[in-house]
Amino acid sequence: MKLIPKCKDNGDYAALQCYEHSHFCVCYDPKGHPASPILSSISECGCYLRRKEKIDRNIENAYIPQCSETGAWVPKQCWDYNNSCWCVDKEGKQVGDIKAEGKGLNC
Repeated sequence: MKLIPKCKDNGDYAALQCYEHSHFCVCYDPKGHPASPILSSISECGCYLRRKEKIDRNIENAYIPQCSETGAWVPKQCWDYNNSCWCVDKEGKQVGDIKAEGKGLNC
C-alpha cells in the first residue's frame, strides 16, 4: 500500500488520507501527524482530530473523546474520571444533560 499525502491550498495536510488502490484510510492533523489508526471504514476525521488534540495536551485525567471506526463521534460519551456520561451530536457537541454513570441516558 502506498500513501501519497494530499494537502490543502494553505499547505496543511488534508485530514482524511487514503492509500492508493486500497480502501484503507487514516486521519492526519494539519502538520501531518497521524490522528487515527489505519481503518477500512473511516470516512470522517473530526472526532479523531479532537481526540489527538486532547491526548497531545497530556493533561492528567482529561476527558478523551470516543470515536467510532468510521471516525464519527460515539453518541454516548463517558468520562471515567468523574463517572459521568452525556450525549453528543454529529459534531461532538453535548446534547442534553450530563448523567452520573450514564443512568437513564438514551443517545
